[in-house]
Amino acid sequence: MGKDAESLYSSMTHIQQYITKYGELGNAHMVEYFTKDHWNNLLPQDLRTDLMKLSVDQLYTLPLELSCSNVKNFEKDPKATVSIGKTLLSFIQESKVCHLGAQDILTNINDLKSALNYTRTGQMDKQLANVKSKEYMCQKKAHEITEMSPVIDALCCHCNTSKVLDVGSGRGYLSTFLSLRYQLDVTAVDCTENNTISASLRAEKFFKYWNKRLSGKKNISQASVTEVTTSQRPSAAVPSFKSAYVSCDTELVDLQPSDTDITHGCVIVGLHTCGDLASTITELFVKHSFIKGLCVVGCCYHHLTEKYDQTEHERVGFPLSSYLKNQHVHLGRNIRMVGLKAPEKVAVSDIAQMSNSSERSLFYRAILTVILQEEFLMDISRKDICIGKVFSKSKSFIDYVQRSVKKLNLNCDKLSDERIMDYLHKFQPRFKEIIAFAMMRQFLAPAIEALIVLDKLCYLLESAESFNISQCHVSEIFNPIKSPRRYAIVAFKS
Repeated sequence: MGKDAESLYSSMTHIQQYITKYGELGNAHMVEYFTKDHWNNLLPQDLRTDLMKLSVDQLYTLPLELSCSNVKNFEKDPKATVSIGKTLLSFIQESKVCHLGAQDILTNINDLKSALNYTRTGQMDKQLANVKSKEYMCQKKAHEITEMSPVIDALCCHCNTSKVLDVGSGRGYLSTFLSLRYQLDVTAVDCTENNTISASLRAEKFFKYWNKRLSGKKNISQASVTEVTTSQRPSAAVPSFKSAYVSCDTELVDLQPSDTDITHGCVIVGLHTCGDLASTITELFVKHSFIKGLCVVGCCYHHLTEKYDQTEHERVGFPLSSYLKNQHVHLGRNIRMVGLKAPEKVAVSDIAQMSNSSERSLFYRAILTVILQEEFLMDISRKDICIGKVFSKSKSFIDYVQRSVKKLNLNCDKLSDERIMDYLHKFQPRFKEIIAFAMMRQFLAPAIEALIVLDKLCYLLESAESFNISQCHVSEIFNPIKSPRRYAIVAFKS
């Protein structure tokens, strides 16, 4: 089961205190960076001094300091660290302690399979990783499918069922592979009808493609072929695809084909389920006795609804645990957005490309806010000031401002090119500063994600005795560089 509830409470409290301490930094709107002077108002002087001693390249490598001690097989030399000032080092160390990997809670993927008494092996999973993206899926998705599907198969074996309910199935990649590789009887449910239709067509196409590869025996050992074809499970069949919005009140039995009965046992799964859906799947696992196993990886934390938000929601995705509910914990959308940042990916990204894209976009948008306030006397606190993806279409800062002003239905004629460039020249010396600020926000991300993930684990632990849950785990099943939302919550009942 991992940690008991009491020790989990301690970890969650510490992480929550850390998030609260740096809440203003996380909640800061980057569009108001200059108008509200975030640099001087949200970062202490000593920290600003330490940051400015670093070059732009060194600032971009800072996330490596957070990640390399927690992530194995890192795709960059972990020795490539920088000389860090005392205050900055203290900030980084404080952040590291709140990383999920520092909580002594993660279950190694091999230990998880051992807990499930899983012994199936084979080379066929590797075949999917070699499928070209133009033929079926991108490398990121192939990595996720090949890593997650054996865990689901292990759950099914342990729970003595071949029935799988894939909720939020999207384009059907996971469902199709589970059906084909492991002969599992999968019902794939997604709320978007277009996804369901295209997933069904894609599944048919891929079944033909895969069978062709098998018949040609390309790079597949005879043992691997035998392993599948002699399985005691039924022959592989295309998943059943269903369009439906799934809530905690959904009659799951009604989602099944007429010839499928899940009431004798099934496993519920979800890969990168958006917003509240990961919470819903977790609650459904607890609620229904016939759901014997759970494997879910959440995503899109900014779409979570919160219990203690200003808007009342009929159902909420965070918090689930009684412990955080009793603490009246509330994160807010901006904090949850920060939780989606990926320090590991930043640490191995092309620095020049990032400077000219993500941070440059933030920089331009922050200057635009100053222009809107000073030149057009706009109330920049308005939530309807939305310019969309203007940056990607702009050839220069002048073009960016003109496109933005036009999109906001303002008079472009009153703002000359020279005046626009005056603003750019005024703030250009502070570009390095905005990069440093953005990197500091990156350090909050692991703690925010940790609290969201641990809340679900805590909910399962609190429900274990009453709902016959024998074990629950959190496992890092994806490479964080390939797939940043990599934590799976896995549980099963007696």
